[in-house]
Amino acid sequence: MNRLKKKAIQEFIILCIFLIITIPCFICFVVRNTQGFDYILIWVIIGVPTGLFWYLFENKKLKTLDERERALYQRAVDMSFGVFVFYLLGFAVVAFFLIGGQGMVPVWLLPMMIFSGVFLAGTTSSFILYRQCEKEDDE
Repeated sequence: MNRLKKKAIQEFIILCIFLIITIPCFICFVVRNTQGFDYILIWVIIGVPTGLFWYLFENKKLKTLDERERALYQRAVDMSFGVFVFYLLGFAVVAFFLIGGQGMVPVWLLPMMIFSGVFLAGTTSSFILYRQCEKEDDE
């Protein structure tokens, strides 16, 4: 199994763990009707160093990829961004037509839209990267 396949599987597992951790927290925030800057501050205090570490770690790993692997990775990321944009556009249009022009969108729907879009984009990126590696291995 080459590096990109391992990376695709690893990213998918990390996304699933993120989803398993985030959904109960999100449901708890909605049920308790939290209004808090406190909770956002906690997520920022935990998320910023974690995200920065992950970004620097991934950036270091991307420098070791050759041109072919980098092109495959870039193609997967580009496709996942396209899926993310179309998902957000579709979500907004469906919400508009279901709720109507005069209705109000529940506040919890907006973060749900972003989190589900990020999960979909990450899953798409991992799947496309894995399939491209499989296709190259077959050739």
